[in-house]
Amino acid sequence: MNNEILSTKQIVSLTGISSQKLHYWMLKQVFVPYDPSSGTGTTRRFTFQNLLEISIAKTLILEGLTIDRVSAILDSIRKKASDCFDKTLQRPKLPENDKILCIRFGVNNPKTAVINIYTLKTAKEKLDILFASRPHVSLLNLDKLKADLVHKLSVLD
Repeated sequence: MNNEILSTKQIVSLTGISSQKLHYWMLKQVFVPYDPSSGTGTTRRFTFQNLLEISIAKTLILEGLTIDRVSAILDSIRKKASDCFDKTLQRPKLPENDKILCIRFGVNNPKTAVINIYTLKTAKEKLDILFASRPHVSLLNLDKLKADLVHKLSVLD
């Protein structure tokens, strides 16, 4: 099941984004599908990593981020915490060990962002410090998002 390959139709169903938006994000290189075939009669294929990347992108865009910024954030996650994209869940585990994506936007320059991956426990300890400096802070529980997607996949079958 870790090597499960998904169709465009399944990705659209699981994420709720349109196939047009999915295609646009591929053109903007927000993510690279498992099988990026194109042209009439070809079918693109996606991995669980793609599904998670698309779900993260959707969440961040709903937060008001641009697609270029989302793409940069996903690149940073791939470099800093590539294990976030592993479909395997280490459940049961304590929620305080969930990986939290923390994005802090600069006070003087809102175009700058600092991206960190914390555990929930660490993020809670840092929240006072993060919010004291008054930047815009976005938090996303990557492990919860991953668990929700794994559940949706199991229901889809």
